[in-house]
Amino acid sequence: MPYLFSFGLTCNLETAKKDLGKWNSYSKAILKEHIYTFTGFHPDFNGGTSTVIQKDGGEVIGIAFEINENQISLLRKNDYGYMLKEVEIYLADKKVKAYIMAPKIIEERRMPSLSYYEGVKASLNQHYPKEIVDHYLERALKRTKKKGVNIQRNHPNDYKYEYGSLLRRIYPWNKTRKSPFGSGIIIVQPGETTEPHNHDEEESFIILEGEGVINVDGETEKVYQEDVIYFEPFSVHSLHNTGGKPLKFLAVWWGAVGIEQYQLENNHWKH
Repeated sequence: MPYLFSFGLTCNLETAKKDLGKWNSYSKAILKEHIYTFTGFHPDFNGGTSTVIQKDGGEVIGIAFEINENQISLLRKNDYGYMLKEVEIYLADKKVKAYIMAPKIIEERRMPSLSYYEGVKASLNQHYPKEIVDHYLERALKRTKKKGVNIQRNHPNDYKYEYGSLLRRIYPWNKTRKSPFGSGIIIVQPGETTEPHNHDEEESFIILEGEGVINVDGETEKVYQEDVIYFEPFSVHSLHNTGGKPLKFLAVWWGAVGIEQYQLENNHWKH
């Protein structure tokens, strides 16, 4: 029995019944090495419609309907401006051959109408968790806008002298949906040391360039490029540059439990 992979409105089972009539079974499936977006202009939907485009590393979520050869023949006959294209999909860990309805010509990417977008969202929500669908479709929308890649460029003016060293704060960043952690790049000049401090967050230093000595509650250890150091909450830590060139490291902190006033009153480093 052949499979038909649906990735848009026909993931809605009521819509699928109108188009397919019956099916033997259906299940969640993934089309790899493709991405999902919206292209062209469909007058019935007043905007771009669902399209998958080949892209290494991509994944398209959808539903695989197990149907019969007669239904495949009908889909070929009533193509609605699309063509049946054979692909490989994944049902759980099993790879199988399937058909998709693909545009005969992939037109320019274009925003869908709100009603079409909400229809696709409702269709996918029948099978996938809401949070996954929301993130997935938001990315599909962004692909139509061609806003480029979000990049924070390195600029010397972004570094501020804080805590005895130069610090460039990276996260939180307003380009992200959420920032469950904070982070920054720190540069310590030869012979200098970051201010000893402690805080209620967990933290990690990742040495990018140079070498030095890490001090945690009085215990010291040499550190080198690509070493990773972890600090438990409230551990007092500092980093001294023992080399002849700047020591650069990435700091990442997370999991604050909320003692801001304590930190302010005691002059502790508040990330």
